[in-house]
Amino acid sequence: MAKLTITEAIKRSPVGKSQFYAKYVEGGLISVSVDSSGKKYVESSELLRCFGEMKGMLSDSPSESSPVDLKSDNTGLPDNGQAEVIKLLKEQLAKAESREEKHLAHIASLTLRLEPPTEPRSAKRSNIISRWWYGLDKDDA
Repeated sequence: MAKLTITEAIKRSPVGKSQFYAKYVEGGLISVSVDSSGKKYVESSELLRCFGEMKGMLSDSPSESSPVDLKSDNTGLPDNGQAEVIKLLKEQLAKAESREEKHLAHIASLTLRLEPPTEPRSAKRSNIISRWWYGLDKDDA
């Protein structure tokens, strides 16, 4: 099996860095080896033993690695089931587009019906001091 650095092993495992060190390395569930240059590494077989399938590894089964449709013939045309689904989806798309056009037209007509905002009237002076200080409103005169 391949030798992986600790960082690569963490990336391919389903756990985080702190849990990888605390639970698996310090707990003795994964054995870490040292090569002749003093670098630490983990065998990929250790990761497989602890976690099962690793992230980032290519699978050996052809059904998972290649998304080729085995039912279709060599003509490149989809089979009848796919053609029906495509037809149904096109109909749904056309209906949705017509609904959207109707809604946009309705929104436009409602927008045209709105009245323009009016100038806000100044608040009437409630007490005598504010009326004296600021003066009388046009309506009060």
